[in-house]
Amino acid sequence: MEERARNAPSGDPAGPRNTDIPEPEDYGYGRAAATAQGGEVVAYDPSMEGGRMIVPLTVKNRGDERASYKVTVTVKGKTDPSMTKTASARVTGLFKDTSWPTQVDVTGVGVDVRDLVVTLKVTKTINRWQ
Repeated sequence: MEERARNAPSGDPAGPRNTDIPEPEDYGYGRAAATAQGGEVVAYDPSMEGGRMIVPLTVKNRGDERASYKVTVTVKGKTDPSMTKTASARVTGLFKDTSWPTQVDVTGVGVDVRDLVVTLKVTKTINRWQ
């Protein structure tokens, strides 16, 4: 044991530098386009990534128990409401006071990302199997 201590490099021990749990705004997705479930679920303005139209999402469990979420995102054209696309994402087993980033692909909606209205429908289920 002493030999190991003598041969160890000098300096501070290695370890996690930042153990904070990120808040939804820490992911850098920009402006919120829609919120649901009392602010637990946030959809951000759609963006183009690699030729795909993506809607970033964050989910933060503000409850007291572990929970799962089904998030349905509907994106509709402002000037042409017939241009609509719906996509879903699931976040499973999210511990209380933690956040999770995800996204949905709404490619094919057929309108410019600046001409969109985003709406959310969320189903939250408490996980009793903790």
